[in-house]
Amino acid sequence: MVLILQWNARSLLANGQELKKCIDDLDQKPDIICIQETWLRPNLDFRISQYTGIRCDRAEGGGGGCATFIKNNFNYRVIKIGTQEEFIGIEIYIGLGRIYVVNYYNPCKKLDLSLLKSIIHLDNGHVIVCGDFNAHSTLWGGKVTDVNGEVLEDLMDELHLVCLNDGRGTRIDVRTGNMSALDLTFVSNVLAGGSEWNIHNSTMGSDHYPVFYRVGGDREPPSNGKEGRWLFHKAKWDEFTFMCEEECSNISMESTAEEMEKKIRNLIISAAQKTIPRSKATMTRKNVPWWTEDCKIAVKNRNKGLKLLKRTHTYENLLNYKRLCAQARRTIKKEKREYWRAFCDKIGRTTPVNTVWGMIRKMKGIRRELQYPVLKMGDDLAISDMGKAEMLAKTFVRSQSNENLSGYRKGRRDEIRKRHYKEFDDNTYLTTMDAPFTCFELDLALHKSKITSPGRDGISYVMLKHLGRKMKLKLLDMYNRVWCEGKLPTNWKEAVVIPILKPGKDPSSPENYRPIALTSHVGKVMERMINERLQYYLESKNLLSPYQNGFRKGRGTMDPVICLEADIRKAQVNKEYLVAVFFDIEKAYDMVWKEGLLIKLGTLGLNGRIYNWIKGFLFDRYVQVRIGKSFSTRYVVDNGTPQGSVISPVLFSIMINDIFNSIGCEFGKALFADDGALWKRGRNIHYVERKIQDAITEVENWSYDWGFKFSVTKTKCMVFTRKRGTVLNLRLYGEAIEQVHSFRYLGVILDTKLKWRENIDSIVGRCKKVINIMRCLKGTGWGASAQALKQIYITMIRSVTDYGIIVYNTACKTLLHKIEVIQNQALKICTGAMRSTPAVSLQVEMGELPLKLRIKQLMLNYWVKIQGCVGVENMVRRAIEPCWESDNGTNESAAWKLARLARKANIHGKTLVKTFLYPTTPFWIFPTAQVDLYLHRTMEDRKGKGNWDDITADRLDTVHASFIPIYTDGSKDPETMRTGFSFCIPTLDKSVGVKTSKDLSVFAVEMLAISYSLHWLEQNRIGDGIICSDSLSALISLKSYYSESRSDILYEIYESLIRLANLKINIRFMWVPAHRGVEGNEMADFLAKRALKRGIEIEIPLGRTEFRAIIRRRIMEEWQTQWERERKGRHLFSIQDKVGRGMNVRVNTRDSCIISRLRMGHTGLNNTLHLIGKHPTGLCECGKGEESVEHVLCQCELYREERRQLESRVRMIEGEQMTLKKLLGGEENLNGAIIGFLKRTRLLRRI
Repeated sequence: MVLILQWNARSLLANGQELKKCIDDLDQKPDIICIQETWLRPNLDFRISQYTGIRCDRAEGGGGGCATFIKNNFNYRVIKIGTQEEFIGIEIYIGLGRIYVVNYYNPCKKLDLSLLKSIIHLDNGHVIVCGDFNAHSTLWGGKVTDVNGEVLEDLMDELHLVCLNDGRGTRIDVRTGNMSALDLTFVSNVLAGGSEWNIHNSTMGSDHYPVFYRVGGDREPPSNGKEGRWLFHKAKWDEFTFMCEEECSNISMESTAEEMEKKIRNLIISAAQKTIPRSKATMTRKNVPWWTEDCKIAVKNRNKGLKLLKRTHTYENLLNYKRLCAQARRTIKKEKREYWRAFCDKIGRTTPVNTVWGMIRKMKGIRRELQYPVLKMGDDLAISDMGKAEMLAKTFVRSQSNENLSGYRKGRRDEIRKRHYKEFDDNTYLTTMDAPFTCFELDLALHKSKITSPGRDGISYVMLKHLGRKMKLKLLDMYNRVWCEGKLPTNWKEAVVIPILKPGKDPSSPENYRPIALTSHVGKVMERMINERLQYYLESKNLLSPYQNGFRKGRGTMDPVICLEADIRKAQVNKEYLVAVFFDIEKAYDMVWKEGLLIKLGTLGLNGRIYNWIKGFLFDRYVQVRIGKSFSTRYVVDNGTPQGSVISPVLFSIMINDIFNSIGCEFGKALFADDGALWKRGRNIHYVERKIQDAITEVENWSYDWGFKFSVTKTKCMVFTRKRGTVLNLRLYGEAIEQVHSFRYLGVILDTKLKWRENIDSIVGRCKKVINIMRCLKGTGWGASAQALKQIYITMIRSVTDYGIIVYNTACKTLLHKIEVIQNQALKICTGAMRSTPAVSLQVEMGELPLKLRIKQLMLNYWVKIQGCVGVENMVRRAIEPCWESDNGTNESAAWKLARLARKANIHGKTLVKTFLYPTTPFWIFPTAQVDLYLHRTMEDRKGKGNWDDITADRLDTVHASFIPIYTDGSKDPETMRTGFSFCIPTLDKSVGVKTSKDLSVFAVEMLAISYSLHWLEQNRIGDGIICSDSLSALISLKSYYSESRSDILYEIYESLIRLANLKINIRFMWVPAHRGVEGNEMADFLAKRALKRGIEIEIPLGRTEFRAIIRRRIMEEWQTQWERERKGRHLFSIQDKVGRGMNVRVNTRDSCIISRLRMGHTGLNNTLHLIGKHPTGLCECGKGEESVEHVLCQCELYREERRQLESRVRMIEGEQMTLKKLLGGEENLNGAIIGFLKRTRLLRRI
């Protein structure tokens, strides 16, 4: 039977917590909860754990509203939600039957019989109607029958309903003590038999009692909606690795790839089941974890007061009951607030980061719902999990079906297929791309893999990373077998799809779900290895179009925006029109033509094994939708690249690569994945319009040839001009393209005059929501730490304002000031500062750059990134080149501003290492660097203790006895920025020290030391060598084959390793501790530092990281100059005259707020109050000056005795006389003494 709870809550905000506690305490939770008078508004959130909520909030006025909560995994679908009337109608499914449940609230209005009959439909004769009808009738226990009661009696007669009320009152009028039956339950006569109806013993803070009732027949047990997850943090990894190593010898190399994959999969899963625990399938969470004994006592006392009032209704008992109600409400609110404050106090200290971000997402209203109601498609309903999975699977497969193609499009496909028929034969022509995979590539692929949900086999990247060497070799053998055969294991071509509801969409429609595909991680590792080779091939041969910016190293979303913005500014200067068309491809990834993609691969020269592998990867793929633990039938996918695949983005880029190739160079073109844009400028709008239309026609023809279809409704056009009334008539597939006045392109909102108002208003709106969240996390004297709040600011506000600011910073000062206001508001919340605190003080206190300098830094960093793309055709580099318009226009372009800023910063024209280069030798030929980090682990275990010269020598003698030790080191003077490196070979009495260019990073010179020592080994061929370096970052970079800053040196080292291997010279690397008395390391350190004093011997171009360090230094110098010249914030300047340091981390949130206010000089003392007009004079009560921070702490005679204790404490800690700068200068040990002084003087609350 179905258990239903109905209740008039009289505000869920006030009484909802008791409802949650009541549900927590129930042995059997209600299946459905129907609430009336929720008093909620759309912007207010109220949720019950393990339930899905449906709400009907009152649009205007106070009070009212209703909500229905359905237990998770209970099958239902929403039928109606009232607009004029307040009701919710849902259909629930019990076994083979269904029941229509109506939750109704009547706010003392006259009931309308015809309206009620339209709400309650009886297509199957099973209905439950419950709610507060505000109707009286002797039939259900009323003393009289009113008009509304008569309407309900007529309704019962016409619809054959039975009232379950037994005559007891459900509402108490506390003023009179009278009971009335207003909360009614009606059911169809076929459901009435065996029903149970009862009233709860507590009102839970309302004036209505909750009603529980059971109705209907037996229902299917709810499905378990989740599978248990691997608990990797509790795994016994040593045992897991050992078991895999022991059993891997049973995997025969004579097996087929399919058989090998199955054996490896079973082996890993078997070992995991024995060594890695799983979580429970279902996890219950308390609705009210903050409920304390005080809450329990307060509610108990209130219930006793109600019983006393009902027994003896007197004025005193009424007042006593109201007092107990208020006390219970205060207690519950207080305990909830204290629990929240305790949680917030832990943020930044003990609360895990994932918990914090999860909480913030929920506060923003972002929730991931995995509950699926009954689905409806046409006249078909999907009730069971299996039925839902089938319906969703058919929907997803239909979106990728050939049935979406018109006859004409199918004909064009056939023409292209016949033209390239030879491309579809298995290709046996082998190239260097087809070389077997190496351990180096496998380790690289595993290193780049991040934690994601596994496929159906349950094997995760984490497991693969913990495999031993023997097992990894077996895995590599299997990959190479697949590579040679060109046939992928069936398990890799099956995807399990998890449907995720699109935000704000109807959950009962399968069209409103987005598929998230989970595929085998074992297969994805091979995808990643092939993807790396494929990207290397495309980029090294410059095969991708220059206007394609998506999924490419060194490219980003700002590149197309910068190019478009520069052309718009040129058009404005020349008084021209610029017409832009923004294309949207319909089902872009879903409808990729597989055979067409193979044709594109062939035209790019991709043959042999990689061609055959991709062909096998694309065809005969299956999908299954999973709902709970039920799976749909397997369905074949006709079109599209696999969703969630590692290699799919690159394959899509290849497919769409030539979309604008037939369009002339006089057009502006941009492509980021499937977001395409075309534009052209000119003085004659009709000529420009005609040329743009011709280009659109070319794009149309391309779409017909390659199986794509552009969405006419989502494709937009704009005219950028200062003139009004310009109307275009552009057409796509014969239909008009909508002309808009603003458009969000790659996350930036463009307007026709490029004023940026809409873009900045959108940014401010998003940031204000985060500001409100930060206010919830921080109060006066409690809440998250300043550093934690600053991290939230950086992640959720600054990241939003930073995006696109290199372009939209050309907006007027008034608009940019809105961004500054957002920054200042966030920093005030972080520090707990007074509203009158100057922005410059807030920035220095938190170590946060002023907005103008932040913009300058971001623009210069972007300029460096663009300059690093030397040798590759880049649209942005052309956009920032000097032009006539940049010198003669009044409107400044962000592109022109970039170059001017670079010249002012004195970095324009300097040599910059190509940032995202590829090695001349294919990287898969590189050997795996053998890196020994044993001494680093030993040092951590011993906490640095020991004779490290002997320990190092012992390691070299026992493990690397046949290798000649070569010690390397790099050095940098932080004052002069001089750099140098050295290497020495003590056994050969060989030492080399070299001075290099200024401003190189320590990492760079450490890598140079390794590189040059290898060059020396190549020339002298003294035998096998082991490079001993104290740079852990350099050795980890070698081991992982990754360096964000100096990939050029990393590639040189690997090139040397290849040449040395050809000379039969083996090389190893070993970490040694620095400054621990290791003789060879000390000698190398001495040589590197001595080299700094010589003239530069080798000029090394700077990398992107080094350039950014220079920019950062220049920006900080400019900030320092501004801080010294600033008129505001002089109080903080007297304490902290250097910028960039920011506040120290302080344990207590209240103390942090107090110290920050004292440092910035704006407190609740009289001088601050006088500044804001809250005090007449600002003078201290002692009459000897203004009551300022310095006066109170160092001068006021009223606090002489308390100050002596403070001075004594300062002398004990600092050993010096107390000054304001010494006291508030950032020494954390003095904070306690300051707080103690303020407590003794009773000034703490005034600060």
